[in-house]
Amino acid sequence: MRALHLLLCLVPLMPHLALCYPDYVPQSACDWLAPWHEPYTDPAEGPAPYKLRIYHSQAPAGIPVPVSVVGSQPFLGFMVQAHDAGSGQAVGSWQVTPHIPATTMTCSNPDNTVTHNSRVSKQLVPLAWLPPKGYNGTVFFKGTVVATYTTYWTDIASAPFRVVSV
Repeated sequence: MRALHLLLCLVPLMPHLALCYPDYVPQSACDWLAPWHEPYTDPAEGPAPYKLRIYHSQAPAGIPVPVSVVGSQPFLGFMVQAHDAGSGQAVGSWQVTPHIPATTMTCSNPDNTVTHNSRVSKQLVPLAWLPPKGYNGTVFFKGTVVATYTTYWTDIASAPFRVVSV
């Protein structure tokens, strides 16, 4: 009887619990590159204490490009895409390794988005983006970083860099 009472108390909370995504990002986040947490909050204002760090101003197409999500303070989650500077469309794909707290997801194309897969606090996440073979163009990384459940920054962008077909 006690178990039934506990279950009846928890069932009304299940929709709220289902909206907490500490270990992954739901597909619906692709539309905004922002968290979908209740209570819904606006992004934090002012400069973000996080950066999408690139290490080169030019990269060859088809070769992985290192990029890092870096913070001056710890963060819990992130979501990043590479965008063509001309069209604004997400391009390329992400490569992740088991020791990195990240996973890929498919938004508009396979593996074109990378996000957190762990609720562990982090200050640096090294990533690898793979430009499409034969691609020529200017790219920038764009993302969101979640500091706490209700505090996050959107539209964090890297410096643009050139991808050249080899």
